[in-house]
Amino acid sequence: PLVLNSVDPTELQLALDADGRHFEVLSSAPGDRKSWICHARGTISPLKRSEELSLDIEAEKSQFLSGMGPVEFYDRMAARGLAYGPAFRGVSSLATANHRAMGMISVPELAGIEGYQIHPALLDAAFQLLVSAAETDENLKSDKRLFLPTQIREVTLNLKPGGSFWAFAKVTGISDSHEIGRASCRERV
Repeated sequence: PLVLNSVDPTELQLALDADGRHFEVLSSAPGDRKSWICHARGTISPLKRSEELSLDIEAEKSQFLSGMGPVEFYDRMAARGLAYGPAFRGVSSLATANHRAMGMISVPELAGIEGYQIHPALLDAAFQLLVSAAETDENLKSDKRLFLPTQIREVTLNLKPGGSFWAFAKVTGISDSHEIGRASCRERV
């Protein structure tokens, strides 16, 4: 597993191949630039479908029944065994309903976002919404299973979201061993 903390900084690298179509996410231990561990691999491809780039956020909000603030959200995550440091506490507001979640993603003190299409901490925060989407199922809410992304089938960026954006998550399947869902970063603020 990839462990990030403020005591022992981990160096991360996103490596693209020469044609820019395949990538790997790698890490190395502090002071060890010779051995790298691959945590993820993927393929980048052009957008295959056209989606509306702009959303009526107020209309979207009206579809969600319950909301919560970041303190309650991260307390719930901690109860599941997920303790996030300040840079990875990017969900600043959240609403849920029927296996779906909508959240404002923002980390005001996050530096260096302009060097990324989407900063890894902000992308992680968008994935965190899937836990709250799953918690709309009362059985999953009560069993406190640990949900961690182990596979990402597709990442679609319709626009560079910047440091503050709305994200949406939907759980599309649940089994004893995993949750399948979709997270999207859609609207800049």
